[in-house]
Amino acid sequence: MMWENNKFKSSCKGAQKRRNNYKVENYYQCLMNEECQPAINKGFRLVDNQVMTYVQNKIGLTPIYNKGVLLNKLNSAPIDI
Repeated sequence: MMWENNKFKSSCKGAQKRRNNYKVENYYQCLMNEECQPAINKGFRLVDNQVMTYVQNKIGLTPIYNKGVLLNKLNSAPIDI
Protein backbone atom coordinates (compact mmCIF):
# COMPACT_ATOMS: atom_id res chain seq x y z
CA MET A 1 0.00 0.00 0.00
CA MET A 2 1.32 3.42 -0.92
CA TRP A 3 0.23 7.00 -1.02
CA GLU A 4 0.26 8.56 -4.42
CA ASN A 5 -1.10 12.09 -4.92
CA ASN A 6 -2.93 11.76 -1.57
CA LYS A 7 -4.73 8.62 -2.76
CA PHE A 8 -4.59 5.23 -1.08
CA LYS A 9 -3.13 2.61 -3.39
CA SER A 10 -3.45 -1.01 -2.36
CA SER A 11 -2.71 -4.46 -3.65
CA CYS A 12 -4.29 -7.83 -2.88
CA LYS A 13 -2.75 -10.46 -5.11
CA GLY A 14 -5.10 -13.25 -6.10
CA ALA A 15 -8.28 -11.51 -4.95
CA GLN A 16 -10.66 -9.66 -7.25
CA LYS A 17 -10.22 -6.05 -6.27
CA ARG A 18 -13.63 -4.79 -7.36
CA ARG A 19 -15.47 -7.58 -5.50
CA ASN A 20 -13.44 -7.30 -2.26
CA ASN A 21 -13.46 -3.64 -1.30
CA TYR A 22 -10.62 -3.51 1.19
CA LYS A 23 -10.15 -0.25 3.05
CA VAL A 24 -7.17 1.08 4.98
CA GLU A 25 -8.77 -0.30 8.16
CA ASN A 26 -8.74 -3.84 6.73
CA TYR A 27 -4.99 -3.68 6.02
CA TYR A 28 -4.30 -2.15 9.44
CA GLN A 29 -6.43 -4.73 11.27
CA CYS A 30 -4.69 -7.53 9.40
CA LEU A 31 -1.24 -6.30 10.40
CA MET A 32 -1.89 -5.17 13.98
CA ASN A 33 -4.23 -7.94 15.13
CA GLU A 34 -2.60 -10.62 12.97
CA GLU A 35 -6.00 -11.55 11.52
CA CYS A 36 -6.50 -12.85 8.00
CA GLN A 37 -9.13 -11.08 5.90
CA PRO A 38 -11.36 -13.27 3.69
CA ALA A 39 -11.91 -12.78 -0.04
CA ILE A 40 -14.41 -14.09 -2.58
CA ASN A 41 -13.66 -14.62 -6.26
CA LYS A 42 -16.46 -15.34 -8.73
CA GLY A 43 -16.32 -15.97 -12.44
CA PHE A 44 -16.94 -18.18 -15.44
CA ARG A 45 -15.00 -21.24 -16.53
CA LEU A 46 -15.12 -23.49 -19.58
CA VAL A 47 -15.27 -27.18 -18.57
CA ASP A 48 -15.84 -29.87 -21.24
CA ASN A 49 -17.21 -27.30 -23.69
CA GLN A 50 -19.72 -26.00 -21.12
CA VAL A 51 -19.63 -22.62 -19.43
CA MET A 52 -19.79 -22.98 -15.65
CA THR A 53 -19.77 -20.39 -12.89
CA TYR A 54 -17.54 -20.65 -9.85
CA VAL A 55 -17.29 -19.11 -6.39
CA GLN A 56 -13.94 -19.32 -4.63
CA ASN A 57 -13.53 -18.44 -0.94
CA LYS A 58 -9.94 -17.68 -0.01
CA ILE A 59 -7.69 -15.66 2.25
CA GLY A 60 -7.38 -12.18 0.76
CA LEU A 61 -5.03 -10.49 3.23
CA THR A 62 -2.58 -12.17 5.55
CA PRO A 63 -0.09 -10.69 8.05
CA ILE A 64 2.63 -13.12 6.90
CA TYR A 65 5.35 -11.57 4.72
CA ASN A 66 8.06 -13.95 3.52
CA LYS A 67 9.96 -11.68 1.14
CA GLY A 68 11.78 -9.73 3.83
CA VAL A 69 12.63 -9.42 7.49
CA LEU A 70 9.97 -7.78 9.62
CA LEU A 71 11.38 -4.95 11.73
CA ASN A 72 8.03 -4.34 13.43
CA LYS A 73 4.41 -4.85 12.44
CA LEU A 74 4.51 -2.12 9.77
CA ASN A 75 8.08 -2.04 8.43
CA SER A 76 10.27 -4.61 6.71
CA ALA A 77 13.79 -4.84 5.33
CA PRO A 78 15.20 -6.96 2.47
CA ILE A 79 16.67 -10.38 3.24
CA ASP A 80 20.47 -10.53 3.27
CA ILE A 81 21.51 -13.47 1.11
